[in-house]
Amino acid sequence: MDEFQNLTLHKISAGSVFKIHLLGLLCSLVPLGVLNGILSAIGITVFTLRWNGEIVHGFSALILSPLLFLLLALVFTGIIGSLTWLGLWIYGQFRKLTLRIVPAGDNREE
Repeated sequence: MDEFQNLTLHKISAGSVFKIHLLGLLCSLVPLGVLNGILSAIGITVFTLRWNGEIVHGFSALILSPLLFLLLALVFTGIIGSLTWLGLWIYGQFRKLTLRIVPAGDNREE
């Protein structure tokens, strides 16, 4: 049996759009920043970190990299979230949006 259900929406709130983008970007970019910081601390450069024009490496990279990726996630959320909300708002003026979701429930086996 298909566990997904169709949910038809006329509009979606801006807060929901921003929450989805923020969670997705935080859960992907911050671990990437941690990995980059660990690799930079041992001398492997994946993404070059610069602070005041100087390349950061060692323990400083371990601290700075996740913070920069967190900031990057926040900036991307603001820009991409705004554009997504605008696009969905325009789309909602003409058509309904159908999403396939798995509803949360206590009886669902995990």
